[in-house]
Amino acid sequence: MIKLVGCPRESITKSLWDAVEPYIEKATDRSGGRYRVQDIRQAVLAAKKQLWIIVNGSDAVMAAVVTEIRDYPTGVKACNVVLCAGEDHRLWVHHIDGLKDWAKERGCSIMEVMGRDGWTPALREMGYRRSQAVFEMEIC
Repeated sequence: MIKLVGCPRESITKSLWDAVEPYIEKATDRSGGRYRVQDIRQAVLAAKKQLWIIVNGSDAVMAAVVTEIRDYPTGVKACNVVLCAGEDHRLWVHHIDGLKDWAKERGCSIMEVMGRDGWTPALREMGYRRSQAVFEMEIC
């Protein structure tokens, strides 16, 4: 049985981090320089971001998800999926929906995902809509 599991910072052992780090690295490599693995680890251990794992029936890690709570100046509170990567996402991507209850408990009224266009079909199936686009240009 595949499931989503929250990882409070005190539960993050070296062996757990070793299991999720390749997925975190895969996601940070695609973040356009916004994140590095060590930044994510530091933020999770400081409780500024949250680590979630997707595990299979034998508790092997299949994916890693990183979230953060965002408070906007208007009072809107959002649970933002910052990074997400794993193996064979079609088997587990719908488990991300399990974050909604956790987010509601923390006062969030929306879920946000910033990701590559490849996530669009799976996210639409779960009820997400595209509300904005990010345009970027290197200026160095």
